[in-house]
Amino acid sequence: MLFYSGQRKAEVEALRWRDLRINETAASALFRTATTKDKETRSIPLPQALAAELRKIQPGDEKADSKVFFGIFPHYETFRADLKRAKIEHRDSAGHVVHSH
Repeated sequence: MLFYSGQRKAEVEALRWRDLRINETAASALFRTATTKDKETRSIPLPQALAAELRKIQPGDEKADSKVFFGIFPHYETFRADLKRAKIEHRDSAGHVVHSH
């Protein structure tokens, strides 16, 4: 979701199941004013492959207000360790830095 949406980690972490339109032809995620850094609401289109994966884990209607991604994003130190294990340089020879925000 982070890579497909381009949203900040905290904004994706705040997504609720009710914010996703994954059972429609044009799947999307709604990022609400209360959850975005710039306080703007936006609807981001989602690839059908991502929508299909989300449908596999979608809870029933009674859980529509629960978070989609509860407690699964790594802390910065874990992220750096994962990069190292994958042999991905934190800073490449051109000075580009891999980070999540």
